[in-house]
Amino acid sequence: MKRVLFKDQDIRSVLNQKLEKKYRDADTIIINELGLLQGLCRVDVAVINGIIHGYEIKSEADTLERLPLQAEYYSKVMDKLTLVCSESHFDDAIKIIPDWWGIKVAKRTKQNNIKLYTYRTEHKNKNVDPAALIELLWKNEVSDLLIEKGLPNNIIHKNKSFLYELCVNEYSLKDLKDNVRLKLKTRTNWRDHKPLLLNVG
Repeated sequence: MKRVLFKDQDIRSVLNQKLEKKYRDADTIIINELGLLQGLCRVDVAVINGIIHGYEIKSEADTLERLPLQAEYYSKVMDKLTLVCSESHFDDAIKIIPDWWGIKVAKRTKQNNIKLYTYRTEHKNKNVDPAALIELLWKNEVSDLLIEKGLPNNIIHKNKSFLYELCVNEYSLKDLKDNVRLKLKTRTNWRDHKPLLLNVG
């Protein structure tokens, strides 16, 4: 009998259950398919609390073709990142991802279920790009941050790229991180993301 390959949703289900069990506080939200860099890519799962921790899934049914570019993009935004991969991808994946990424390996049990094993613990990303980070926010959210800095209310009429750049210049990286996380956690209209929110506190 041919073995059925584990797919993204199989690993995602196990991962989400673990994250939901770990983070039960009102200060944490868990988002599936969080768009980055104005929609250029999406990280599979993002946990947002005191940091933004991304999880990228590579199942048996996936390839690693996009992983080098994903590693580049995610490293611009995420405070921490964990790759969750099947055993079949482990040897190749570890050569691609940065040293600060964590790694969890999805192994098949005798009962044909999935169990996640931590191979390497993630570390803090020291190279978050403020210009990429601010792009997690929508235009009105960026405008609000600028108005809080004392800029006029009509700033919202400026184009989005200008507002992003201005916000990066007005805020330190630390303050920018704090404000971006706060905006994401208090966002009430997630549009296409809303059905994917697992924990909204």
